[in-house]
Amino acid sequence: MLEKLQEYVTPKTIPEAIRLLRAQPRGSAVAINGSIDVHWPRLQNARRFVDTSRLGLSYIRETKTHLKIGAATPIEDIVQSKACARFAGGLLREAALTLVSPMRRCETSVAALIINVARTIDLLPALMALDGSVVVHGTSKRSLALRDLFAGKGRTVLDRELLLEVVIPKPKAKTGTALERHALTPSDAPMLMTAVTVRTARGKVEQATIAVGGGLLFPMRALKLEKEIKGKPVDMGVFACIAHGVGDHIQPINDARCSADHRREVCRVLVRRALTRAAGLGDAR
Repeated sequence: MLEKLQEYVTPKTIPEAIRLLRAQPRGSAVAINGSIDVHWPRLQNARRFVDTSRLGLSYIRETKTHLKIGAATPIEDIVQSKACARFAGGLLREAALTLVSPMRRCETSVAALIINVARTIDLLPALMALDGSVVVHGTSKRSLALRDLFAGKGRTVLDRELLLEVVIPKPKAKTGTALERHALTPSDAPMLMTAVTVRTARGKVEQATIAVGGGLLFPMRALKLEKEIKGKPVDMGVFACIAHGVGDHIQPINDARCSADHRREVCRVLVRRALTRAAGLGDAR
């Protein structure tokens, strides 16, 4: 493991870190935050590790319109944050707690989950459901929606860019949130999970987001079904139809936990439950 690694550098400024990343061919220089999971594929070809721990990127800041989480922020900080506990019905804190080991939460940063496309961690779909975006810096600074970031198993669209922070807009009034997961035990990686938001007005769905993760190559948003549910009545039958469509839309994997077909069926159940809860219709078990 890490047989190609030649250099470990700890820059003191963001411009220096970006220069060190861009001085190497794509994939040869890797920014790291917190502990390193050497099983993540992108680390295997790295010749240079760029440690971002001294760049001041560990923070959680709440403004009037957004919640901002620095790239190097440990997952445990999300669990302990009062701002995260009250933000979006506590969805981020609930998702962070599914990484049940306090040690892993302290060692793992937000950037590590995003850049390595940690598909079995519930926090990524939760961030996606909340319309989260990332701020990155390479040749210039830019913002990119999380739903557009992932390019495949363990891959993102970023090219030697430094992830600076995650920005999440505050949900509008009358927006409910819910997270549902299916796993053998609370500490086990989910066979499938979903995070949703539902905003209602006058008995109809004004807007909804549906993110699915766990048994996919990377987390995804069901954008087509989100458009379809807009303007529909707040009704369990409607939610069941939408959930069935999400199950048809996803492309789950086969692995030792369960089959792709089983994941599709599980998806239909979880999305229906999550939409029902988020819309305030109770716990539809």
